[in-house]
Amino acid sequence: MMIKLGCYISLFFTLASCVIEDDIPYPIVDGAILSMEVEGQRAGEDGQNAEATINNTDRTVTLFVNDSVDISNLKIKRLKITDGAMLVGDSTACADIKNFPTTGFASLDSISSTANTRVDFTSPVSFTVSTYQDYKWKVSVKQIINREIDVTNQVGNAVIDAYNRNVIIYVSSEQSLRDLQVNKMNLGGEYGTVEPDPTASTEKDYSSGSRQFFVGNAWEDVMQKWTVYVYHKSGESTASSEVFAMVNKASLSGKIQSGKTPVIEYQKQGDAAWNMLAASAIKVSGTTFTAT
Repeated sequence: MMIKLGCYISLFFTLASCVIEDDIPYPIVDGAILSMEVEGQRAGEDGQNAEATINNTDRTVTLFVNDSVDISNLKIKRLKITDGAMLVGDSTACADIKNFPTTGFASLDSISSTANTRVDFTSPVSFTVSTYQDYKWKVSVKQIINREIDVTNQVGNAVIDAYNRNVIIYVSSEQSLRDLQVNKMNLGGEYGTVEPDPTASTEKDYSSGSRQFFVGNAWEDVMQKWTVYVYHKSGESTASSEVFAMVNKASLSGKIQSGKTPVIEYQKQGDAAWNMLAASAIKVSGTTFTAT
């Protein structure tokens, strides 16, 4: 009996000393952001399309939005990632991290009604896409506030200081400052408001040198005071242009006094005669023009 017991004890210690090691490596599955869309999304100022720019090497996403949205509380409408991956948002930027989606989603309709996809994009935000490994992505949202000013007989572009909320507009010397026609003054952007309405017939007198307006962004209830200065421009040319010459045509763009249409003449190399471009072929918008 004592011999059998000793055998059992010896067998127990032998089994207990065995260690099973799992040395099979995890597969490498890249965790990527495949597409992304936010509210108010638009194309950038250099004319590319409105789709998000995704850099898979640097793991960055860049988007542009218009001035109708608040980028400090911006809603993500679509965020597709690698199939089967997990999504982790930045707790410091997500409005409600507990209800932020943990998987990618093709639309807001495809996730729970309690999900909250609002994020503070005033600074670049990090997202983690997890497969067998964690992949850090950085998303940057750039807001374009399209402030446009068009005044009859305006010379050149208005100088807009958004930080100090000041605007300087130059007009031709023959333009009366008591009867200034403002065609457009979007100081709050395309979706903002300006009070009183600078385009109204009762708001034409700038003879004192400046006028004050209250400007509101589309996402804010508060309005800020802006000062608009109008001066005569004299002693300088009121037009400028740049030409890009090609094999059998040239693209021309430049600045012109508001309300005017430039006269464009062109000459084929080796010819003596000059040809005048038809006025209908010249596109004028405010103080800019283009022609081919």
